[in-house]
Amino acid sequence: MKIDIRRNLSVAALALGPLVLGAGPSGLKAHAQQPDGCQGAGCEAGFSATDPPIDLVAAYALCSEAAASRMLSPAEAWTCSAAFLRLKLAFLPEVMLDGFLKMNAAERSEVNRRGYLQYLRWKETVQAEGS
Repeated sequence: MKIDIRRNLSVAALALGPLVLGAGPSGLKAHAQQPDGCQGAGCEAGFSATDPPIDLVAAYALCSEAAASRMLSPAEAWTCSAAFLRLKLAFLPEVMLDGFLKMNAAERSEVNRRGYLQYLRWKETVQAEGS
């Protein structure tokens, strides 16, 4: 069975919810309020920091598969970057998307690094549980 990656990337873009992507970094905007009492960029989906929203995991997986098989269009690349950013932020409940977008480059870099390390830990745990 062949998977239509372009169609699935469109579905992945829909799964990203309140993140809108423009033509470049200046077009990256958050335009939705988090629910009351919610902390962290992915909390609107109701997950714990140890278990990210499945829609973000699926979107990132689709992006990785597509990027491994072909060059992504600019729009797809922005969608995939957004998916990975949201996934990393999902592991940092103290960081809200709108706050992240207001950070300076050094702060964003540190948050990205921390989120990525948490993602790797989660991924290793999931892989270990599956074997």
